[in-house]
Amino acid sequence: MSATFLDHLAQALQQELQTGVDEQVFSGAQASFCICGGAVHTVTAGHTAYPFLRTENRQPAFPIEPDTLFDIASLTKLFTATIALRLVDNKKLTLQSHMWNGFSLEALLAHETGLPAWQPYFKRVPLNQRATPGAYKQIIKEVLDTPATPPMRDAAVYSDVGFIGLGHQLQQITGQSLPTLVKDVITIPLQMGHTAFGAKLPPSSANIACTENCPWRGRILKGEVHDDNAWTMGGVAGHAGLFSTSEDMVRLGMDWLDALKGDGIISLHLAKQSVARRKSGRGLGFDMVTAGASSVGDFAGDATFGHLGFTGTSIWMDPKKDAVICLLTNRVHPTRDNIRIRRFRPSFHNIFFSVL
Repeated sequence: MSATFLDHLAQALQQELQTGVDEQVFSGAQASFCICGGAVHTVTAGHTAYPFLRTENRQPAFPIEPDTLFDIASLTKLFTATIALRLVDNKKLTLQSHMWNGFSLEALLAHETGLPAWQPYFKRVPLNQRATPGAYKQIIKEVLDTPATPPMRDAAVYSDVGFIGLGHQLQQITGQSLPTLVKDVITIPLQMGHTAFGAKLPPSSANIACTENCPWRGRILKGEVHDDNAWTMGGVAGHAGLFSTSEDMVRLGMDWLDALKGDGIISLHLAKQSVARRKSGRGLGFDMVTAGASSVGDFAGDATFGHLGFTGTSIWMDPKKDAVICLLTNRVHPTRDNIRIRRFRPSFHNIFFSVL
């Protein structure tokens, strides 16, 4: 594709991001894309916080830059899944390995365990004990004791609970912390130098997008994970906790596309199995595009796979068009009640996929 075409596409995406800012879908956004293994293009709009907020604990607003960090929320699950699958490739696990309570790794990755979508574990930890080792132990014990409803045949229930437990079990199996596993398996090999758990970030940094005005933490969050359970666990968990940039995330997406050609950090056979649509409609660790009802819009190929994050983040990979696009926003700033992102996501992705 010509440089002129790519520049025009980037300009159209940047204009759509600016529209999102103007319509208060989010205070700031960052998006990156790559087509056919070419250069990564990044566009930005808005600020790290709303400049006009008049709250007692408002944060200064800085322009979004290509290296501004965003809380990627459940996109963290892609890292947990990739680590687990790498352990399968290395013969340390199989997809049939039982992780706890008889749940297989395959069922956990596919959200087919019957575990609930979410539980407010953090509420059962006293406020002054949250974000301590004791809180982590308490939540993990509750997660591993959480009963599952027998799953309906060929059905999936998207579950934070399963990935909280999976992240813990991967640490137990390897003897390494999740931050170490993320670095060794993913971010160092793929040169993702801007990706880290929020617990490892300097909180004074200006270059981080703000999220919610948290009612129980009593402040607008910046550089600390938005997810209540993840923060209470110390900011590191299998379902949430990572901060990243859209360019870094595109590097992960490009490697998954490379894996489907036999040249990624996951083997060809396992990569194909991971992004094959199961009867439940999901892959192993991935969402699959749903015709007529997907946040990826109307023009992505039917083999497209990816994931969403609660804070307003997403990544999608289309193997047929050899394209990846990542959208990072802070739509939960200053409140999670803002759901305008539901309308914005399909419109944004239609601009990208309709021209490929």
